[in-house]
Amino acid sequence: MVASRAGRVIRNESGAALLASTAVVFATLILGSALFLLGTSESDLVEHEHDGLRAFYLAEGGVQRARTWIEEYEAGGFTLDPEGVLLEDQVLGEGVYTISIADTTGDGVYTVVATGDVGGVVRQVKASVIVESIARYQFFIDRANPKTWFETPDRLDGPVHMNGPLRVRGDPWFEEHVTASDGYVERAGSDPTFEKGCDVNADEVSFPDRAETESSLRSAALDGGLHGASLRGGKAYYEVVLGRNGAFGSLSYRSYERIGGSYHLSDWDEVEIEDLNGVAWFDDCVHLSGTLDGVLTIGSSETMEIVGDVVYEGYSPGSGIDEDCDDLLGIVGSGKVLVGDTPPNESDCVICGACLALRQKFQVERWNSGPTRGTLSIHGGVVSKNTWKAGRYRNGVLRNGYEREWHYDPRIGRLPRSLFPKTGTAIVVRWEEVYPPEV
Repeated sequence: MVASRAGRVIRNESGAALLASTAVVFATLILGSALFLLGTSESDLVEHEHDGLRAFYLAEGGVQRARTWIEEYEAGGFTLDPEGVLLEDQVLGEGVYTISIADTTGDGVYTVVATGDVGGVVRQVKASVIVESIARYQFFIDRANPKTWFETPDRLDGPVHMNGPLRVRGDPWFEEHVTASDGYVERAGSDPTFEKGCDVNADEVSFPDRAETESSLRSAALDGGLHGASLRGGKAYYEVVLGRNGAFGSLSYRSYERIGGSYHLSDWDEVEIEDLNGVAWFDDCVHLSGTLDGVLTIGSSETMEIVGDVVYEGYSPGSGIDEDCDDLLGIVGSGKVLVGDTPPNESDCVICGACLALRQKFQVERWNSGPTRGTLSIHGGVVSKNTWKAGRYRNGVLRNGYEREWHYDPRIGRLPRSLFPKTGTAIVVRWEEVYPPEV
C-alpha cells in the first residue's frame, strides 16, 4: 500500500511539471509573437514618421521654388506669370511635390500651396508670399553726399544699408545686420556695437527709379485712388489731414493756390480711405499731418512736408505702435520729404511710416540753426537719395534741431507692391500646415 501510494505521488508530480513547462513555452511563444509584432509595428511607425518628415521638407522646397519663380517674374526674368500656375508631381529625391500659385488679391500677394508625397505619406503647407518693398529698411542712403556719420545717440533696431561707405564716430548701436557697399570708416576712439554683424563689402541695393515710381503711383491714384492735379502759383500746396477732427479712417484735403492774383484756401474735401485703392498722389507740394486708420501711400510730385505728427490710430504715445495695429503708411516725396519748422513741430515730432525721398533727401528744416526742438521719433524708416541730418551737435551736445529716435516696425516692409517700390526679394508673410492635406 505504501509503495502504491508513492508511485501515484510520483506520477502526479511529473504531470504537474509537464503542465508547467507547457505553460511556460506557450507564454514564451505568445510573448515572442507580441514582441515581433510590436517591433514590426514600431519599425513601420518609424518609417512612416520618416516619410512624413521627408514629405514635409518636399512641401517646404515647393514653397521655396515658388518664391524663386515669383522673384524672377517680378524682376522680368520669367515671362510666364506665376498666377494660376500648377506644377504637379515634380520628382525630387524619393518623392514628388506639387505646387500651385495664385495671386488672389490682384496686388501681388501670392497664395502658394505646396504638397509633398513620399510613398503615399502626404504633407501640405500654405504660404502667403509677397515681393517686399524697399520700406523694409529702417535706414537706407543711396548717395552719402555729404558724408553720413552714425554717432553716439543713434540706436537702430532695424536693417541698415548704405550704397557707399559706412562711417562711424562715437558709440552707435545696431541691432540688425548692417550692410554697406564701399568699405568702413571709423573715427578714432569710437566703439560701435553690431549685434548681428556688419558687411561693408556688400552689393549695392538698387534705389527706386524716380520717374518709374512717380508714374506708377500716379497711375494707381487715377485708377481707383485719389489724385490731386497741379495747382496755380509758386507757393501753392495741398493740405492733407488724416483723421481730421477725430474722424479716423478718413483723409481730408484742401488746396492753397493763386486765383485772380491772390492765394486762396479751398473748402475741405473728405474721402474714406477704405474706398480708395491705397494710393493718394498729388501733383504739387503736400503739407501732411494727422492720424491714419488704414493702409495708404501718400505721394507728392514735389515736396512732401510733415507739418505735425503723423501717427497711426494704433499708436500709443510713450509706448509706440500697438501690438494689434493694422495701419501702414508710405510717405513719398518725388523731390524730398521735409520735416517742417512749424509750430506743432517746435517740441518733438512723431512719424509712423516709411518715408521715401526720391530725388533729394529726407530733411529737417533748419536742422543746423535755431533752438533745439526735442526729439524726432520715427516708427518705421527712411529711404533717401541723399544724406540727411536731424540736428547739429557740438562736443556731443545737441545745439540745434532734433535728437533722433528710431523705432523699427517690421510690418512696414509688407506694404503692397502697388503702394511702394520693391526690393525684388520675395518673402513669406504667412505660413501654415494644412491638416488634413487638401488633396
